Amino acid sequence: MSRPPLPDLLTAWASLKDPDASDAVRKPALQRVFDEIVRVAKATTGIDERDDITLEAFEKIERALRAPSNRGMVTRTEGGVRSYVRKTLRSLVADHHAEAHRLVRDVVEETPAATDAPDEPESELIERFEAEVVAPFARRRRADREGTLPSAVREMVALRRGERTVADLLGLPEESPDFERARAALYQRHCVARRELLGEIDRRERRGLLCAEDAEVFRAIVDWLRRRRRATARRRP
Repeated sequence: MSRPPLPDLLTAWASLKDPDASDAVRKPALQRVFDEIVRVAKATTGIDERDDITLEAFEKIERALRAPSNRGMVTRTEGGVRSYVRKTLRSLVADHHAEAHRLVRDVVEETPAATDAPDEPESELIERFEAEVVAPFARRRRADREGTLPSAVREMVALRRGERTVADLLGLPEESPDFERARAALYQRHCVARRELLGEIDRRERRGLLCAEDAEVFRAIVDWLRRRRRATARRRP
């Protein structure tokens, strides 16, 4: 069955600003705006619908359209809408690049010491964390259908345990001219994943889906994921 036609961009934009719009109206409007964000992102930054920045831009714009203070956001021309989308994307790209470079610097300089590094969680606790935080987030977030967050968590666990190196994950030797840029992009994605994990823990605790004790344990796991080993990766037999 073919997908029903989506509204034009201006109609979709106006529908998302309407607090009384029904779900039947909002759903195709959300898809139309998301498609436009993806189109503009590919044209201006080269990123696609699976990139965290595209998803963040969609969430940021959708929240802004719902906010009463932003009901006057430009709607007179499609060019005005696309200009707003471009500005949002460029702002997020700049923020992410700055954060990624900071992460690269901090991670490279960091020396994990037994006196201040969190203890490695037991495998059973990691499995609980994945089942009670990571999996619910991935199910709830339509845009995470490609498994972005679970994949990032697996990568961070492997790095933290010393089972993999950054070069392993990237499939690039460290002397490659593309290595630094690829490593910055990887750390950027991991940084976004940790923010999403903390947000999901807070959300589930507020809703009574996690007790305070479990929430603190899971936050400690996120803190553990933040750190990196300097040592060469251990290869499991």
